[in-house]
Amino acid sequence: MKQKILKTIENIYLRYGTLDPKQICDILNISITNTELPKGTNGFFFSIAGKKAIVINSALSKESEKYCLAHELGHALFHEQLNRAFLSQNTYFVAERYEREADLFAVCLLLGKPSKEKLVGIPLQLISKKFGLPIESVKDWAQMAS
Repeated sequence: MKQKILKTIENIYLRYGTLDPKQICDILNISITNTELPKGTNGFFFSIAGKKAIVINSALSKESEKYCLAHELGHALFHEQLNRAFLSQNTYFVAERYEREADLFAVCLLLGKPSKEKLVGIPLQLISKKFGLPIESVKDWAQMAS
């Protein structure tokens, strides 16, 4: 999946000339709504009758909002047919895998393709904190460095 994520991001850039999650959503006709959501819910993606939408918690900081949008865009691109709430409440299926994939997509989209040159002398904790990214996803991103 890691290579698929990198290839998808590369194709997005080649085709649309941007890696900005908001611009990508606009191009792909994925509507974005900012609204008040319950505490602990940063955002979610859904698709109904072919219409895609992302809802973002309006209480998020700009940095967290951008990450959340990139994460939900990952769901839109890779997990369109999945309903996480349904999976969690009605099946024994583990949705964590899909969350980690969306996290990794978001980190790769926001930080770019990892390389050893980018990582020299920079602690992963610092990258995580500076860009408001989950440390586990930053570690997964760093492990992909060539």
